[in-house]
Amino acid sequence: MRVREGIILAAGEGSRLRMYYRIPKPFAPLGRIRLLYFPLISLYRCGVRRFYIVVRKETKRYAEALAKKLANVESFIIVNDNPERENGYSLYLGVKEVQGDMFYVSMGDHIYSPSIPRRLLRYLDESDIVIAADSRPKYIDIEEATRIWAVKGIVRYIGKNLHRFNYVDTGVFIMKKSVLDVLKRLSKTKEKFTVSSFINHCIDLGYRVRIGDVSGMPWLDIDTPREVNKVLQGEAGSIMSTILEGFGEIYEHESSI
Repeated sequence: MRVREGIILAAGEGSRLRMYYRIPKPFAPLGRIRLLYFPLISLYRCGVRRFYIVVRKETKRYAEALAKKLANVESFIIVNDNPERENGYSLYLGVKEVQGDMFYVSMGDHIYSPSIPRRLLRYLDESDIVIAADSRPKYIDIEEATRIWAVKGIVRYIGKNLHRFNYVDTGVFIMKKSVLDVLKRLSKTKEKFTVSSFINHCIDLGYRVRIGDVSGMPWLDIDTPREVNKVLQGEAGSIMSTILEGFGEIYEHESSI
């Protein structure tokens, strides 16, 4: 089974890299290509052919320039005019536009091997949400990670400040369109909500939320200059080379942004 649509959440501020890059983080170069291309390429190699890229108003022009360089896919730029409402609200704006019953969701500043989203396909039949979860991450700072407590594959809770946890969230998900009802409700009742708080709300309502175990597979959250250096000069450089095998299929022209 293939999942043909993907939402990329790229409306964050990226404040900790503001001094490192002169342009917004998702559109800044990581090596020779823009950071946002990495999740696009990995999801493309898993069968995604329609992308919904959620950005803030001031980065719309960067996103439109990037989208013009994409080949063999449809891409739609969705503007979050209220990014202070957090990434859960950005997710809501993206899910409203999805046409199919199932879709990927990816954080726009995470890079990961295509094997990670591909692994999630195993769990589709028994889940409303599948979270790519890693029990032994290689390249990230656990103190900064979003943590997951799961029992026999079923997610009990997800959040930044969990003291008891057995996985961390890689920032990649498969969801079913049925979660839109929950997102609508939260958008009307909560001024701010994150993807994690939305997932916890789904769990409370009885939705089936499972982990997709991707333990040991390569991925990295690009949040500080330290992570940039890990990819460009350090131990995580192999992630970039793995992803770039599919670069020519989705990238049409030399970027001008």
